[in-house]
Amino acid sequence: MPPVVAQYDLPPFYNPDAPLHLEFQFIDAETRRVVPQADHSQFALDVTAEVIGPDDTRTYTLDKVPNEELYRTSDPLPVSTPGNYTVKFRVITNWHEGEPNIVSTDYTEVFNAERVLLEQTSGFQVRPVIPFRLDVITPALDETMVPIHVSPGPDSLPTLAPIPVRLRLINRDGSPFTDWAIALPRPDSTFVAQMEVDGQIVSAPLTPDPQTPGEFIGQLPGAPVVGEQEIAVQLSDLQDITLLNEDYYPDNPRQAVRFNRADETWRFHILSPEDGETQRPIHRTLWDGGWPLEVRPLPVRVELVDAAGQPYADPAAVMAYAPRVISATLQVADTLSGVYLEPDEENPGQYVGEIISEGQRGEQTLTVDVDYSFPDYDPSSEPARATFTRADSLFTSAATYYALLALLLLLLALLVWRYFAVRNNPVRGQLVFSESGATLASFTLNNGKNERVISKRELEQNRALLLDSLRVSTMGKPAKARPNQPTDPFATAWDAGGSAPRVRVEYRPRNGQRRTESLSPRMPVLLGDTPITMEYQPLDSSQNGS
Repeated sequence: MPPVVAQYDLPPFYNPDAPLHLEFQFIDAETRRVVPQADHSQFALDVTAEVIGPDDTRTYTLDKVPNEELYRTSDPLPVSTPGNYTVKFRVITNWHEGEPNIVSTDYTEVFNAERVLLEQTSGFQVRPVIPFRLDVITPALDETMVPIHVSPGPDSLPTLAPIPVRLRLINRDGSPFTDWAIALPRPDSTFVAQMEVDGQIVSAPLTPDPQTPGEFIGQLPGAPVVGEQEIAVQLSDLQDITLLNEDYYPDNPRQAVRFNRADETWRFHILSPEDGETQRPIHRTLWDGGWPLEVRPLPVRVELVDAAGQPYADPAAVMAYAPRVISATLQVADTLSGVYLEPDEENPGQYVGEIISEGQRGEQTLTVDVDYSFPDYDPSSEPARATFTRADSLFTSAATYYALLALLLLLLALLVWRYFAVRNNPVRGQLVFSESGATLASFTLNNGKNERVISKRELEQNRALLLDSLRVSTMGKPAKARPNQPTDPFATAWDAGGSAPRVRVEYRPRNGQRRTESLSPRMPVLLGDTPITMEYQPLDSSQNGS
């Protein structure tokens, strides 16, 4: 029986974690040995204790504790009222007074008198205390703490994440317990956190949080246990009265909390390519990569996010990167290509890579997921997907260069055709302008082409013609004479060059409109409304032959 007991003024009016039970041993005064219990129940010891307190008196029966040589009260003693308590122990048994005078085998009939073997008085004190409460805020009740495993990867086995524990001291009304520094003479060793793992109790001390007065922090070692678990925060020694100032005592010297543990569900948000976007270009330009056009790798960027889709403040606390962890797979129809992403050193929590594909166009799907597992750890992950379209720009498409090649060949063909076309029936001879039999101007037409454009300079030198422009072109080769074709009896000297082709003369008088005339060889035609005539004089046959 402790000499001093702390008051406990809340129902059930005793400390459930350290209830007060009276214990008694019956010792032989001569041998100093514990008197053993009788073999027959009729001779068993009846031990009682009368507890006289400041408010009332109660009588308790002390029962024999199995396999132990002591007696103990089955109900804890209430200690709600401060003061002195007196305890009167009384030990009696059954016996027979005087000489045996009853012949019977009934022990209860023969041994029917009570005999007091011992009466002893003792006592204890209930001292008043200032109460406070333990409030475990981490882990919170029914909270799911993640992750269990950290730093996983093919090149480094996953380690177990410790379990953070945080305790705060509060008053009964929930307000902060400001007297904690007075109530705890040894705050660095007052509280411990405990947890049972594989049948063993694992504990860790809690120390004051320098940032938050009245709160205590610590870490329990991690364990590969998934699901519901329990930790308890309590006084480091429930029997050590020096842990607390005698004027203070917690209502709950031991506070247990049930919670859950699980591994992190890894979630990724694809930053590039974005879902629904059109990625350009697929190929490099001709001047960047040569021919055939080189396929550009598809850049991929993802971000590690939480369940709400927000980036982690400390992504390394969730996953310390190891090679070949995060895979990005591109699917185009039945074709798959992929790459393992690497961390972006400039953007913690983001992972990048480039997928080499065959350069297909159209709709494609990118999937990002965790791609590894361990015998005791298979990380749960939610694959991230983005469906997008790949297309080329104007100068990164092979079709553009094929079209340009076709246009170039067509242009060359046109140039060749034009080169020969303008020379298949070249205009020859002279264009002579006359007035009243006098020659005003003469322009040689022999330039090897089907037309001759008289330059501005030439026209300036022949101002009398009053022309702004002048162009002469052939009108096709003359038709060949049919055999035995009769001679025109009315042919004149003007028809001497009838076998020569006609020419078309296009001219524009000054301050006038453009006109066109068709000239037959050696047949003068008036130049517009002027008295000037123009005559086409082809080369004669001897000149043609030369």
